[in-house]
Amino acid sequence: MIIKNLFLVQHLGSFKIFVDFEFSFQSFMHFVKAQTNGNDFVIILRREDDPVVSSEMAKAIADRHFGIGCDQVIILKKITDMMYNIDFFNFDGSPAKMCGNGICASSIYISKTLLSNDSSKLSFMVADHKYMAIVENEEVTLFVEKPILLYDTQEYQIFSLGNNHLVCGIQIMNRLADLSCEFRECNLHFVEYFDEFIKVKTFERGVGWTKACGSGAIAVAATRNISGSTKIIHDGGMSIVTDHGNTFSLTVKPTLVFNVNFYND
Repeated sequence: MIIKNLFLVQHLGSFKIFVDFEFSFQSFMHFVKAQTNGNDFVIILRREDDPVVSSEMAKAIADRHFGIGCDQVIILKKITDMMYNIDFFNFDGSPAKMCGNGICASSIYISKTLLSNDSSKLSFMVADHKYMAIVENEEVTLFVEKPILLYDTQEYQIFSLGNNHLVCGIQIMNRLADLSCEFRECNLHFVEYFDEFIKVKTFERGVGWTKACGSGAIAVAATRNISGSTKIIHDGGMSIVTDHGNTFSLTVKPTLVFNVNFYND
């Protein structure tokens, strides 16, 4: 798949941008660019007559130089007005089993664009797991099951939330190359603990360094093993994670950046 054209960019605020590329009228798809704490997404609502988005196509879309550019490509398929199936592709085209920030960004898109509603209660199916998200004006709160602790050592902890997250101290960030090879199926989170918040830098599987990770924020908060809310400070913004006992919630403020039609052959 070669992206031929971005023919109209309409900013969701107050202006339009026209981008000139060579036109190719074979077919086109519509997408929305969105972000949660700088973790950015291309969201495609796939309809019955739209082409299937392959790994190769997702990789081309995610390319920041020759494509549109994003951390993840999100494919939404409507089940009902309030329930959607989601498939995630990483920057490198590999599938992802879960993306908390991506679900939250999708929730804002569905609520404000498809439902024209400031408040919504939505459900999502991701790899046979069901998640609930509540949209209240500009905030989205995602509810997930309590993270499963897989490994606990003096240097790191690994949690599963559908995808795996390794949480360790920022002092071993210089071992990134070794850790990313040894724990290929994990997102890596390097943390500093403070009295009022936890600061985290994230190296995401299939993406690289990213501004934030929603499910990773939940894993990071779980390392404290205390009830109540924890502020997680990412390079791109702040998440609030709340431990409710058997469930956790992630509260963030995603934004829609622009709408685009892109052509492909």
